[in-house]
Amino acid sequence: MKRLYIYLFIIVLLFTTITMGCNRKEEEKKAENEKPPSTMKEFQKLTDQVVESTMEKKWADSLTKTKEIQSKWNELYPDLQKKGISKDNVDSFVKDLNVLSDALIAKTLELPAVEIQEESKPPVDEQQSGEEESQQTSAQQSSDENEKKEQDPEKALLEVDPMLGITQQELVVVDASVELLKHIPNFILLFDAPVPAPVYQLKYLVYNTNLTSKKGNWNETDKTMKEINETWSTVETKALEANEDAKTQIDQSIKELEIVIKQRNERLVGLKSNVTIEVIEKLIEAFEKE
Repeated sequence: MKRLYIYLFIIVLLFTTITMGCNRKEEEKKAENEKPPSTMKEFQKLTDQVVESTMEKKWADSLTKTKEIQSKWNELYPDLQKKGISKDNVDSFVKDLNVLSDALIAKTLELPAVEIQEESKPPVDEQQSGEEESQQTSAQQSSDENEKKEQDPEKALLEVDPMLGITQQELVVVDASVELLKHIPNFILLFDAPVPAPVYQLKYLVYNTNLTSKKGNWNETDKTMKEINETWSTVETKALEANEDAKTQIDQSIKELEIVIKQRNERLVGLKSNVTIEVIEKLIEAFEKE
């Protein structure tokens, strides 16, 4: 009888162990399914690139990237659908993507064939051979870059604010590219993502301050600035946990951006918004490393 109890105990123990193992595997599989698919990261990267490209008025390059966004969107959509994305969110994104694509096709058609070819070429530094790169020291590269900036002030201005001197017609295209960013938070909310959705909303809003100030629509800029403060307040605590320095830098950057908006200084709004975007990217990296 005693031996029977021992056998029963062993059987129950084995059954419990197997069940717990299966449950653990199911939980791990479920957690994996909750994470954003790899296509989401690629999709976000492309949207960032098209924004930067349109700001620099690289219309042909922007059009190429927009086509890539369309392809990546088709890959991403089934995952979003499985997570229950609303029809309104889908339709809104597709509409904004179509507006951008149409605007870029129109701008690219205006370009001379030579300029389109120049845009499609890889940067000069990518064409250098490994032998040439090894011969250059970092000090020499820095010196060369500074010398080029002195010779070409336009390059220096692009680093401050790529949209300095942009026309209202060109601004319409940049605006269309930035509108793609407003959809990222809606997509991120469907998953258990490492970066809180409000961080991406903050990024979109900061870009918008530069756009609306360039349009001279200061009432809209004021409204966006208020939204920035409200959005940032919802994620400050998490930001502090992810990277205290980045959180402090964003605090200060937002304050400085608000000051120049109140001063109605359009050029400094461009500078301050770009610096704020850089720090937001730093915070995004910190969240992703957690």
